[in-house]
Amino acid sequence: MFLFSQVTVSGSANTTAPPGWTRAIADFTSAGSTSAHQAVWYRVMQSGDTAPSVPEPAARYAWSTVAVQGASRTTPLDVTPTTDTNSGVAYPDVRAPSITPVTPGALLLSAHGVRNGTNSATTTFTPPSGTTELADATSNIASKSNAAIEVNSLPLTDTTATGTKTATAASSSGTTINQCGSAIVVRPAP
Repeated sequence: MFLFSQVTVSGSANTTAPPGWTRAIADFTSAGSTSAHQAVWYRVMQSGDTAPSVPEPAARYAWSTVAVQGASRTTPLDVTPTTDTNSGVAYPDVRAPSITPVTPGALLLSAHGVRNGTNSATTTFTPPSGTTELADATSNIASKSNAAIEVNSLPLTDTTATGTKTATAASSSGTTINQCGSAIVVRPAP
């Protein structure tokens, strides 16, 4: 079984992978704010593993870990993951980029993250049409710009480009948020 951990950070970029995890997507920044970041890691679970320990960044963050069964143990990433800084994307949309798998029967994981531009605001998401929401998390610190993330899945039948996936964010402030998104295709076991 694989675990994929997605994080959105509000503040300085300080996202450190848990020990023994592999970086799938390096920390990248939203077009809307240099204080909005996202990153993704993965790990093949081994016999005797305990629950992952999340290294806390020096900022507000929302972290989600999802388990994927039936993935290739040698090549879990079907293609290079893609990122989207959401340049030109207006609230409430949060876009994850299109990605083109090379292996039929793979699984798409899309992550949609935001940094609220208003202190104390929290965010929830409605997943993109056709996907299944796996996680929806937000930080909730008073008088701070909070972070939120949603992770969705979509089984893929062929090697057609997925097209962009747009989640709908609902910020408690109802104002501008700083969006970013990513897409990973998990290769099935042979």
